[in-house]
Amino acid sequence: MQILLLHLVKQPQPQLSGIEIAAKWQRASDLMSTVPQKHSRYQEAKIRTQLYKKYSEAAQKEADKSKS
Repeated sequence: MQILLLHLVKQPQPQLSGIEIAAKWQRASDLMSTVPQKHSRYQEAKIRTQLYKKYSEAAQKEADKSKS
């Protein structure tokens, strides 16, 4: 298992576009927003939901800049 992980880490990773990065941050935000209120880490998830949304918006702005 460890050898497989090392092999995967050593493989070159394609560079993500700004739009892909924005989509990943948005997905992370969406997932954090599903944490139930009764969960012990709900407050942290709530904070991260907003933070990840800001990251997504910033990545989207950067992607829009590079199109121009």
